[in-house]
Amino acid sequence: MLKRIPLDLIDGNPDQPRKKFDDEELAGLASSIEQNGLQQPIKVRPAGEGRYQIIMGERRWRAHKQLLEDAEDTADIKRWSTILANVERMNDLDTDINALVENVSRKDLTPFEEAQGYKRLFDQGLTVEEIAKRMGKQYWRITDRLSLLGLQPEYQLLLTSGQITATQAFEMSRLNDPEDQHRMFRAMKANGIQRYNEVRAVATTILEDRAQLSLVAEAAPTEKEHQTVNAIERKVDQVSALCRAGFTDGELTIAHKVNPDKARTMADRLDLISSQLVRMAEALRSGPAQGELEAA
Repeated sequence: MLKRIPLDLIDGNPDQPRKKFDDEELAGLASSIEQNGLQQPIKVRPAGEGRYQIIMGERRWRAHKQLLEDAEDTADIKRWSTILANVERMNDLDTDINALVENVSRKDLTPFEEAQGYKRLFDQGLTVEEIAKRMGKQYWRITDRLSLLGLQPEYQLLLTSGQITATQAFEMSRLNDPEDQHRMFRAMKANGIQRYNEVRAVATTILEDRAQLSLVAEAAPTEKEHQTVNAIERKVDQVSALCRAGFTDGELTIAHKVNPDKARTMADRLDLISSQLVRMAEALRSGPAQGELEAA
């Protein structure tokens, strides 16, 4: 439904994706509206108690308010005190989608503001595929923007304020470790790195360094493993001492004389111990992979 609504009955969208509104751009838009009229009505939804909330057109509404504030005579005050609006009943999800579509299509959003908008849709239950479809964007566009949410807060702020480029921010977001992001920022700042290939190379180098550190960390033995090895050494020393002590021929003769069956049983046990010792020795020589294979 199309109707004129008093400006003071309209509220902005608190979840508006665009967080910054440039004063000069608003002044230019206000001048255009003053000279040519409002070319497209804003879109609002009922918000209860006779009030309305903006769905699309917050910049036009703000420019209208600026014209009202600057109005000096009664005619201008009356002219700018209301704004033409389409009133639609719309749920929160559809409101968020409409607001995001408007801003993205007009390139009014910073990449990080766009990421926050997609995150809000994601939090409301949409999958990345559904967001891409509803927004008319490629899947990679959504995932790339969402990756920016992994930036450390200080770099999110630098991106929003334009002190680092979107390319730099995207490559930094590939680095999950905060220290790696700090390292990359220092490298870019020290060397003036901005070109895509150079920025990509820095991020890739840091990722490879991190992977190498992870491999080293995984390979380093733990204290418990050191204790296990020490225990094995003690057992080997005990077995070695027992084998060196051995038996005298007289002991073996007596054992066979007193109880031939028991002597054969002890001989079988020695054979078993011998075979186990051979397997253990082979496992120690061949390393973890072979040892695990044999254990399986």
